[in-house]
Amino acid sequence: MKNKIPNLINAETVNVAELNALFDEMDTIDIAEAFEGLNAETGIKLFRLLPKAVAADVFTCMEKSTRNEIIKAMSGADTGGVLFRV
Repeated sequence: MKNKIPNLINAETVNVAELNALFDEMDTIDIAEAFEGLNAETGIKLFRLLPKAVAADVFTCMEKSTRNEIIKAMSGADTGGVLFRV
């Protein structure tokens, strides 16, 4: 399932409904692992599509290097919102 995510997010048009359905089937750790190996642009695009509560849980399960990439790519307001939920 997590192998589908890069294809869905790199598509010319992102099918948000399909991504959300996929997220509903995955546990938090699997979603976090899906971020590994994504470039920063794709990772932040995917992260912003996650529901806020899920994003906070996924963030805590990410590898440290992945978390750092997400933090660098996000604006201050986005980062504060995620860290507040952690």
